[in-house]
Amino acid sequence: MRFKKMIWGLLLCCCAFAGQGGAAESKLKGVMYSDYYYIVSGAGKEQNGFQLRRVYLTYDLKWDDEFSGRVRLEAKDSGFGSKNKIEPFVKHAYLRYKKNRHTLYMGLSGTPAWNITESIWGYRPVEKTLMDLNKIASSTDMGVAYHGQLDEDGKANVQIMLANGSGQSAETNKQKKV
Repeated sequence: MRFKKMIWGLLLCCCAFAGQGGAAESKLKGVMYSDYYYIVSGAGKEQNGFQLRRVYLTYDLKWDDEFSGRVRLEAKDSGFGSKNKIEPFVKHAYLRYKKNRHTLYMGLSGTPAWNITESIWGYRPVEKTLMDLNKIASSTDMGVAYHGQLDEDGKANVQIMLANGSGQSAETNKQKKV
């Protein structure tokens, strides 16, 4: 419940900042990855069907060169034979402050564990990364994150995050994850 209130609060802040004087830029975009599959033979019965691997609806708001925010909803199919309905959930909901080579994220944002993996893995909708498949780390978490370049060329970087450690789920204990 507190999580939902925080998301609504973040959306209201975005709207309030957007309504203030100045030329805020906003973008609403969506993307969907889907499949049709047909299994001819195997251990189970013959199976076929359409599947939504991943659906994103993203709203980005940029107030100026330093301040921006994002709210992203995600939904995915629960798989063959499941009776569960497709339910969207909040993937990102953060405010971002960026100055020179330093960026600060506040809210539900991407974790540092995923940035290198996804840049190497590439087209992620084809299959989950090993970290995702084995549930080693969450792709997003609620907290404060810092990203910075240590050199002019961006070859040496640092990322650190202080977060709940519960991903998109509600906080369940008083410990935090670094």
